[in-house]
Formats: sequence, C-alpha cells, structure tokens
Amino acid sequence: MHCQSRHPENWDLDGLVQYLSAYFPIPPGSQLPPDALAKGREALADTIHSSAMTAYQAKEDQVGAELMRSVERWVVLHTIDSKWVDYLTQMEHFREGIGLRAYGQKDPLIEYKNEAFTMFQELTASIQADIVANMFRVQVQHEAPPPPAAPRRLVETGPAQPAGAATNGGGNGAARRERQLTGAGAAAANSGKVGRNDPCPCGSGKKYKRCHGR
Repeated sequence: MHCQSRHPENWDLDGLVQYLSAYFPIPPGSQLPPDALAKGREALADTIHSSAMTAYQAKEDQVGAELMRSVERWVVLHTIDSKWVDYLTQMEHFREGIGLRAYGQKDPLIEYKNEAFTMFQELTASIQADIVANMFRVQVQHEAPPPPAAPRRLVETGPAQPAGAATNGGGNGAARRERQLTGAGAAAANSGKVGRNDPCPCGSGKKYKRCHGR
C-alpha cells in the first residue's frame, strides 16, 4: 500500500511507519534501515517482520511464556467473537436490501454471493489485524492474593426471649441473646452427668432439657 512503486525513493515511508505503529510499538523518530530499502520490498518486509517478532518476544519475556499463551487464547477468542457478531449483523442488513438490486438489472443471488464473499474476506483480514494489535496493547495485571480471613469467635445463640423481657446485661430486650459457653459448663455438659431437670451448666437459668439438653 505504501511501497507500490518499484523505486524506493517514491515510497511513502512516513506513512508506512505510521501504519505499522498502530500494530506494534515503534519508538518515536524511528526510521527504516537504508540497507533494507536498497534491497527492495521483500527485504523491507523481512526487516519489519523481524522487528515485530523482537518486540513480541520482549513482551513475552516480560509476561512469561505460560501466561502469554493464556493471553493469546483470550485475545483470539474475544476478537473473533466481537467481529463475528458485527459480521452477522451486517449480513442481516445486506440480505434485507439485496432485493433492490433487481431494479438495477442485476441478479440478486449473484450479487449476494459476490458481496458476501468480499465481506467475509474483509472479516478475516480485520480479525487478523485486530489480533496483532490487541496482543501488543494488552496489559497483564497481577492481582495480590486476598488477605487471610480473621478467626471467628464461637458463640452459641440461646432461645429467643419474649418481647420486652429484660436481659442479664440490662440490654434493650432483644429477642435473641448470645452467650459464650464457659469451659466448666461445656465440660459438665460433655461428661453426661447433668440431669435433664437440673439447671443448665451454661448459666441460662433454664433446665438442661430445655436448653442444651435438646
């Protein structure tokens, strides 16, 4: 596109560098090597390809080979998915208006096949271009591991009190109260020596059978 002439002096080198910078990073003020220009377009294409691969290898070294493969898969699938949806939308609009080609003395079926093929070629080229550009632009952020959860204090919730009942701590008469089992009370309950009609070792004032003996 920028080097159609056979003579390098007629090439649009500034436009070529600007075009390439949209796909992979090129330092500002960069110029194409004169020896590559003197050898023709094929040598120039090889030089550009080598520069792109060097930049890509530098990005892989920074990210890591294993993570880079995961990033490549994500970029490819995401790009194809978004481009394919746009293509199907365009084809739907094109199919709705293809019948108007008959007014121009053209076969709508042939027109549809020709333009659909052209649009598909444009789709594949656009997918390839976006994959290359997105791979160089994507940034990988390493998230810090979440902090460990704080240990929880084990408390036991007793039966609900009637509305308005006073609590041991002189509280506001909430329906639910929490109390922590003491070591002695828990040991007595686990020993099995507490009678069902005896006071509960937790200190609730209730019979064992109506409290922790359930």
